[in-house]
Amino acid sequence: MLTAGVAHEINTPNNATLRNVPIMREIWMELSEALGRLYEAEGGYNVHGYDYDDLKRELPAMLDDVYMGAQHIRKIVTDLKDYARGPSQLEGSAAPADVNQAILYACRLLKHAITLGTKHFIQDLADTLPPVRADRLKLTQVIVNILENAIQSLQSPDASVRIQTLVDQVAGKDGSVPWVCVLVIDEGQGMDQQTLASVFDPFFTTKRDRGGTGLGMPVALGIVRELGGTIELQSSIGIGTSVLVRIPSCPDTVGGYHDT
Repeated sequence: MLTAGVAHEINTPNNATLRNVPIMREIWMELSEALGRLYEAEGGYNVHGYDYDDLKRELPAMLDDVYMGAQHIRKIVTDLKDYARGPSQLEGSAAPADVNQAILYACRLLKHAITLGTKHFIQDLADTLPPVRADRLKLTQVIVNILENAIQSLQSPDASVRIQTLVDQVAGKDGSVPWVCVLVIDEGQGMDQQTLASVFDPFFTTKRDRGGTGLGMPVALGIVRELGGTIELQSSIGIGTSVLVRIPSCPDTVGGYHDT
C-alpha cells in the first residue's frame, strides 16, 4: 500500500508533464515561424541570452530532455511497483502462455532499440513449445528487461544479440514436467565476477549515466521465481553475457505437447 501511494503521488504530477510537453512542442512549432518572421524584420534579438538560432536549436532539445526525464521517472516508478509486488498479486492473472509469442511481442516493443543497437539480432525460436503458466504481460516484461540489458551492453552495432527458445526434457525425467528455456546471448562488453554477483541486487547498475535504474534484473528474477523458474547468468569481459531463463511448463497441458 505504501509503494502504491508513493507511486500515485509521483505519477500524478509526472503525467501532467508527459501530457503537456507534446502540446508545448506543437505551440513552439507555430511560435518559431512567427519568431522567424520577426527576426527577419527586426534583425538580431535575444531572450535570456538566446538568439533566434539558439532558440531554434536549444528549445526543442530542452523539451525533449524534459519529456525523456518524465519517461524515466515513470519507468522507475513502474519498476518499484513491480519489485514491491508479492506472488499473490500474480495469481488469478496467470494462464497458459506461449513463451515464443511473449518474445515476439517484446521484440516489437524494443524494435527501435534493437535497430539502433545492433545489425545482428537473431531469433532462434523452437517450432513447438509447451505453454507455461504465467501472466503474459509479466512474461513479456522479463524478456524486455533481459533484452534491454543485452542491447545496452553492446559497444558496436556489429556485435550481435541472439535469443533462443528450447525445451529441457532432462528436467522432466524425474516425473516432473519439461522446462521451457529462453537463452539470450550478447557480444557485449561482459562483466567481471564482482559485477556479475551484484546483477540481481536492487538499484545496482553500471548504466546510471544512461538511465539505468538497477531494477530491471531484480524485477525479472522476482517474476521468474514466482513462476517456479530460475535465471542463470554467465559473463566474460570482452566476450559477452548469456542469460538462461528456465520455467516449468503447465502440468495440465504438457500431455498435448510433442517434441518433434
